[in-house]
Amino acid sequence: MFLTSLRPLTAHLAPIALALGACLAPTALAQETVANGFGSQLSVDPSGSVRELSSGDLLTYDGRFVDRWAADGTFQLNIADLGSSFFSGAFAIAPDESFAVVGETTNGDMFRVALDGSGVALIANVVFNYDAKFAPSGELYVSAAQGGFGTGNDVIRLDPFSGAKVDILHVAGPSGPIAFDSSGNLFYATYSNLAQNPAVYTDVLLYPAASIAAPATPMSEADGIVYASGFDGASSMVADRTQDLIYLAEASFSAGTNRLRLVAGSAAASPVLVEGQLGDWITVAQFIPGTGAAQFAPYQPSAGGRLIYGRTDFFSFDERRTLSPARPTLTVTGAGTSGPGSFSLDFAGLDPAGSMLLLWGPTALTGPEFAVGTLPPLFTGLDLGSIQFLPFQLGVQPDGSSHSTFFNPGGLQGLLTFQGLLLDSFGAPEGATTMGSL
Repeated sequence: MFLTSLRPLTAHLAPIALALGACLAPTALAQETVANGFGSQLSVDPSGSVRELSSGDLLTYDGRFVDRWAADGTFQLNIADLGSSFFSGAFAIAPDESFAVVGETTNGDMFRVALDGSGVALIANVVFNYDAKFAPSGELYVSAAQGGFGTGNDVIRLDPFSGAKVDILHVAGPSGPIAFDSSGNLFYATYSNLAQNPAVYTDVLLYPAASIAAPATPMSEADGIVYASGFDGASSMVADRTQDLIYLAEASFSAGTNRLRLVAGSAAASPVLVEGQLGDWITVAQFIPGTGAAQFAPYQPSAGGRLIYGRTDFFSFDERRTLSPARPTLTVTGAGTSGPGSFSLDFAGLDPAGSMLLLWGPTALTGPEFAVGTLPPLFTGLDLGSIQFLPFQLGVQPDGSSHSTFFNPGGLQGLLTFQGLLLDSFGAPEGATTMGSL
């Protein structure tokens, strides 16, 4: 195949309006299935519940000790000792990272722990505290079954210094997880009150920020807006406040469900990002925003953000994992890279349901990568005014690979840089591969 087309490619340079889950047909990995366009890897897991600080250091809480660890898992400091071992409950870090809030469910106490190691203070007794999140305003909210078993669940606003409580919600069922978007809207995932909870019981309800500011009486399910419905349980939930997206760990022993989803209207419309094996349990602990223009979306650079989640079968393994975007790669090999002869372009990590356009441009005009468009952004270092492309699409194999061979008659080495433009099953751009040069 020869490079003969010199037509410039311009149509793809407009902003791309694609939803996150557009091409998430799953690809199987050991012990779990991860959606195409993403990658999952084991993360440092010192002990207990883990939260990552902005520095990369890790904070752990196991029901008694709060410890600080380096990013590589090296122990640094015991920050707090609660004195006795308890069943652990809620765990949240203040937005300014000056303190953490930890709860235990043996007695129901919640504590404020200074992260500089200067002390621990009892905040309040909150029976069966389950989840805690700080709103964008800095206020602390706690999901807890304050009345005990079989009495429903509450969401309260808790002052971490005075211990003052304001009742926000009272809903049926045991405790469900909470999350906040960037506007301060509260999301609550319901859970069945039955020992064998029925399938498709869980709804994700939205309570507008204005409604939770100062309710005259605690609100109920009827006061919430159904944001999404039809899920099989909910162990935990986090928000990506950079894009205002909600991620749910859908988990149910009775239904056998353990998967990580982007929440989008209904279970059927909510892409599965990770599917665990039957009998496992999955939780989602934290969303860590990315840097730069990259987004947490399929086929983006890995800098687009990280979703930290946990998987366990309660006896043989207990692991902390990181889900990140996985950008497709290009490798250029062959005799034609250094003189006359053939050379191969090998792509990996493409969308098996889509196709690809092959782009190239002068190496001399190729510079650092920049983002083109926003939904999703496409990253290239090719000079936009001199991009060329083949006049037809290249196919993608079921494993997400694509292989093409070309011929260098001599003199092309050092002159051309190549890149692939991913197209989804409808022909819309959904990402760009890394670049490779002769």
